[in-house]
Amino acid sequence: MSIREHLLSKRYYDDVRFPYGFKRSGLFTIAESECLETKGAYFKALQEGIVSDLDEEDIRTIKVLRGELDAKSFEEKTWLKYSMAPKKSQIWLCDREKKQLEAQYASEDEDDITVDFDDALDDDEFDY
Repeated sequence: MSIREHLLSKRYYDDVRFPYGFKRSGLFTIAESECLETKGAYFKALQEGIVSDLDEEDIRTIKVLRGELDAKSFEEKTWLKYSMAPKKSQIWLCDREKKQLEAQYASEDEDDITVDFDDALDDDEFDY
């Protein structure tokens, strides 16, 4: 089995940048996700220079990855889209952090109200 056949038979996953997979990331269509999973290991090997027996298609793909040529095939466009994707997925506040922030802002609002009420009493505007 050649290096090319081995890499094309291997599924590609990027657990660091896309821990829930390409399909669940929301950045790629189903077809793009399948393309990345089936040919991603080979494209990564081409990009890193691991593959030694190159044909014309591989040389063109390497030039596309370097930015020397424009991407024409679906696979090339998909890999470029993947390589330009953010390095980390977006981080959303979990409920606990959100509740802590809301509690912090609520306590600050209550402090402001208390201070305003105390100031009103100190001004002696109201004579009894």
